[in-house]
Amino acid sequence: MKSHMDSSNSETYIERAEKEGDSYFSMGNMWSEVKEMLKLSDEMYELFTAWALDRAVEDGKVIRLFDDPRTGGVELARQMAHLRKRGFYILVRKGDYWYAE
Repeated sequence: MKSHMDSSNSETYIERAEKEGDSYFSMGNMWSEVKEMLKLSDEMYELFTAWALDRAVEDGKVIRLFDDPRTGGVELARQMAHLRKRGFYILVRKGDYWYAE
């Protein structure tokens, strides 16, 4: 499962994931619409992103990220904190990706 965008490249994580045959989670342009329609704020993360991460972990998928998790911003930090709760403590850089192990 892939997350986030490679800041050194204009290619989005979705484009890269599709090209490489990886799984990814995206609501596309619907994120803001769903957030407004359901009157959600922080719950959006738990309902959608955390759920997708949990499914990937339960399915035994490899979690790899485009961005350096130490500098990837608030959303990536939130995803990493969630993965730590699931037992992923080490991030290893291999090539162009960071892997949660």
